[in-house]
Amino acid sequence: MNRLGTETGMPLRYQEPSVHQWLSGKLPREPVRPLVLEALSRRLHRPVTATEAGFPMVAGEADVPAGTVNGLLDLGRQDMDPSRRGVMSVGLLSVALSVPE
Repeated sequence: MNRLGTETGMPLRYQEPSVHQWLSGKLPREPVRPLVLEALSRRLHRPVTATEAGFPMVAGEADVPAGTVNGLLDLGRQDMDPSRRGVMSVGLLSVALSVPE
């Protein structure tokens, strides 16, 4: 976080207790949230959306539709959610049974 802050011209001095607070439910300040998303994206080697990180919508943001890329990323992650695998396999099984040999 501190390195990202320096890269963007916003020097930060976060330490481990700050991250523990975030993990326990306290949200980082609004100006820092994009940096948190960037840090997660770099670490995971894939884009991380604000919704996925658990950040609430900013006031006035609800009126603006989500970006196409972010929407597609969220949709793809929902499709890959292991808790939905049972529903998906039942649907595939019913389709497979209806196809004649």
